[in-house]
Amino acid sequence: MKENKGITLVALVVTIVILLILAGVTLNITLSNDGIFNKAKKATKEYQIASEREYIEQNVLLYQMNNATDNAEKTKLGMQLFNRTSINDNQWTVIQLLDNTKEIYGNNYNYLKKGTDLKDYGHTNYNWVINYETGEVIDIGEDKKDYVMMSWKSGISVTDNIVLNINPINMSNQDEWGENVTFCNENGSINDVSGFNKTEIKFDGVDDYLKLENVDIEESDGFTFEFYGKGYTSSIFFLNKSILDENDKTYSNNFRTTLHEKQFSCCFSNRDSESELRADNENNKHWIEFHNIKKSNDYNYISMTVNFNTGEVKVYNKGSLAQSTTCNKDYLKSESIKDSSIPFTIGLQVGGDPNNGGKRKCSYSKFDLYSCRLYTRVLSDQEIENNFNETISYHNYLIK
Repeated sequence: MKENKGITLVALVVTIVILLILAGVTLNITLSNDGIFNKAKKATKEYQIASEREYIEQNVLLYQMNNATDNAEKTKLGMQLFNRTSINDNQWTVIQLLDNTKEIYGNNYNYLKKGTDLKDYGHTNYNWVINYETGEVIDIGEDKKDYVMMSWKSGISVTDNIVLNINPINMSNQDEWGENVTFCNENGSINDVSGFNKTEIKFDGVDDYLKLENVDIEESDGFTFEFYGKGYTSSIFFLNKSILDENDKTYSNNFRTTLHEKQFSCCFSNRDSESELRADNENNKHWIEFHNIKKSNDYNYISMTVNFNTGEVKVYNKGSLAQSTTCNKDYLKSESIKDSSIPFTIGLQVGGDPNNGGKRKCSYSKFDLYSCRLYTRVLSDQEIENNFNETISYHNYLIK
């Protein structure tokens, strides 16, 4: 009988299966969290950190050796930091960590940022704070999300395309808020809960509101609004389109946003919205309701972006996306939004429709405004987060 020396089909299949298993095991060992690839990546990162730290520590040692000479200061790396004091209100700069410690580095520290070209070393891959007196060398991360840098002239991360900018740094100077911005007090009442108070503007809930005129967003891709403050009434009227003449006869209520104790609501026009978040109430079908965002009795930091190109409306709570929806584009870009002759208002909401027999009603909010901004473009998720981190850190640092 002729001997069959070839491989059988079964043996071939078994061999392939075994090879595939071995390949899978090899890939798992290589690419898993504890795999060779990730271990090598981790080792490379640890080497980079250790290498940079060693270079900086040698520089610190050199400084300490030369401390008695006039050239000692010239050996320091990075930018010198200063705490805020009464005598340096126009020159302080500090670094605050965004971890649980919220540690702040100021006096006696230098800040060395990522990408700095060091002599005989190359560019840094991490951010550092250095104390040349004590010898401390602290790695504060490789990304901006790990810390925030604050100075007397900051308090905000994104400045391009901004038309309204109320921050603690410019709170008392109305000329710095933007063009055509007015703090309105309709009845001229004088009380102890209206107006400026160091790092906030107090709205009395009786007749106070902000008016921003001549904002042209007709040709823009959309807009972004950000609000940071504490409310004392059940609702806060954020950004609205309202206008009142001397006889209280002319107004628009085709764009309104309100933060309630139950949800954040917005209305762009009187036509029905195609959004899945449209209100169920038959009389309020033109409202969009974001039930994931509610008024807080502590503080409220709300950001809202409206994209005219995609029809997307996003609402952020404390720097993070909370909820989004997509609407009909014509619904978003209603005539009242495009009409630059109708001012934006903050703290005032006008309701009712006299033309149809309804009763006009002006409602005001009582709140403390820490910061608010309006951009004539759509900010990205990262820009929203950066603004939040810097604004909160800056405000808290000022009121300590």
